[in-house]
Order: sequence, then C-alpha cells, then structure tokens
Amino acid sequence: MNMPQLIYALDSAIDSFFAEAGSASSREECDQFASQQFGGTIQPVSIQGLSSYTVIAGSDSDKIIQFREQAALLDMKMLAIAKHVHKDLVPDCSAVGWIGKNNSQPLAIYEMNRLPGENYITIRASLTSDQQRNTIYSLAKYGILYRCLLLLGTLLTKKTVQLFRPILAEMLKFKCS
Repeated sequence: MNMPQLIYALDSAIDSFFAEAGSASSREECDQFASQQFGGTIQPVSIQGLSSYTVIAGSDSDKIIQFREQAALLDMKMLAIAKHVHKDLVPDCSAVGWIGKNNSQPLAIYEMNRLPGENYITIRASLTSDQQRNTIYSLAKYGILYRCLLLLGTLLTKKTVQLFRPILAEMLKFKCS
C-alpha cells in the first residue's frame, strides 16, 4: 500500500492555526506561557493538529502543552475512561486554564506527560500493508466499542455497568487479525 507523499511545513501549519483560529493570543504568547509555567526549551511538536498548537516543554522535555480552540476542547471524561482502560498508553492530562485577551477567542491550555514512541503519521510509510491494516482495524474496533460504552452508560445503571466491566476488559484485549 503506497502512501502519497505530502509536503508539510511546520511553521506554515502553526501560522495557519493562529491566523484561522481568530485567537486572542499568539504563538509567542503561548510559548512564553509554556516556558514560564513548565520550564525547559519550548519546541513545537513535528506534526500539529488543525485545532491546536502543541509544544514540548519541561526541564527534561517531559511535558506536552497544548493550546486548543474553544470548538475543539478535550473531553476530560473520555480521557479518564481511556486512561482507566489503556493505563500507560494514555497520557495524564489536566486542564490548566485559558490564554487570550478579553472579548476574543481565548485558547484552552492542557498539560500532558510526554509518552515515549513515535507519532503514527510519521512512521506509517515504513509500515507493511498488514501492519497498516491491523492498525486501522484496531482503531475501528475501539471506535465501535467507545460508542457502545456511551450507549451502555446512558441505558444501564452504575451497578449493571460494574457487572459488565470484566467482559468489557476482555473485549478490549481482543486482537484483530
């Protein structure tokens, strides 16, 4: 499976985020906040999201600081569920606050611990077709399970959900082949 080669310019992506977000803050203000609050050399991650500006911070470069548009806030309850299910594969995350001037579009600030490993998008070209297919199947499986859990959570009592917890844990261990 050949993946198309894309041209990506980090600084252009960052500039586009701040220009299109209608943000009350700038890259410089976000970098300054991250530096003052978390220390270390502030370095943007190599691939930026469309709705956020993300940097590496901390004296040991062990923190991820993300500045997100109001329309793209993180679902802290969902992150807590993901952390409970996947343990060390999901970073600890906390909402830090907001940055921006009054009467404008402030950005939400999140702090996460930096996990080891590579970003999928940067290594996908080196994966075999089978590895790429298995990744897609695994992501789809968790997406379907997530929707089922949301439905169960709205339909069942807390006691019933607790009874199903061992079954759900086994479902999460299932591997697509």
